[in-house]
Amino acid sequence: MRRPLSTIAAAALALTMAQGCHTYSQVGTPQEAAARANAGPMEVTRTDHSVLRLNRVAIVGDSLIGVTDDSGEMRVAVATADIQNVAVREVSAGRSLALGAGVTVVTLAVLLLVAVSSFAGVP
Repeated sequence: MRRPLSTIAAAALALTMAQGCHTYSQVGTPQEAAARANAGPMEVTRTDHSVLRLNRVAIVGDSLIGVTDDSGEMRVAVATADIQNVAVREVSAGRSLALGAGVTVVTLAVLLLVAVSSFAGVP
């Protein structure tokens, strides 16, 4: 079964927009990051410059505890003293607008080319 070009374009637009609209923003302390990152992932940079991406984070005692994406839902604890930087994933309005505008322009250009070629008699 063939899908219309508009369905494929809409699916591609939705997938691209879902991934391109987020950025990581630095926050002050691990406690603040845990409070702000309830629904999404966060990046933890340790003092040895290694980076962890954690979900479902919480502060327990003197440690930040979360679940890693890349290790099959493994629970990880990092001492707050070993944390150099914390960033939470947030929606980026500027990136969302730029991406939406870019995808819209490309989609309109493709549709215009299809329309022109169909009127010109090109198969």
